[in-house]
Amino acid sequence: MKQKTLILIIIAVFCGCLAGCTVEPVKLEATPVSFVEVIAHPERHSGESIAVKGVLREEVGGYCLYYSRLSAKYSNPLDGIWLGDLSDIATPEELEAWDTWYVEVIGIADYQEQGPDGAYSSGIRVNKVDKLEQINKVNYENPLGEDIVFE
Repeated sequence: MKQKTLILIIIAVFCGCLAGCTVEPVKLEATPVSFVEVIAHPERHSGESIAVKGVLREEVGGYCLYYSRLSAKYSNPLDGIWLGDLSDIATPEELEAWDTWYVEVIGIADYQEQGPDGAYSSGIRVNKVDKLEQINKVNYENPLGEDIVFE
């Protein structure tokens, strides 16, 4: 009887160890940071994992994140956060579908990553990009509600 009890205890401990040794998926822990915070004070979060929302736009040499679709239309580097090449993050089809769309970018803030010719105030070494749902439906009856045309 003692031998059976001992064997059951050993089996229970062994199973408990196996249950505790499971591998869990890696979660990307990121601090939500406002777009304006990254632009205005790029050094504050440098080296930290952050999450920033904005409009993704393909630029010469890579991608950039802008505050709004209107800002993205005019592609002013002072209004953007440099993301660089995203080919390791998403497929070309996804990137094409996400171009000029609202996304959330998760990555490591790097104020020294300023894109081509140092034109951008800050950059993010991107780990993940998620497309967000459309915030407002287009209202063609109201001129202020018209969609922005990218050329």
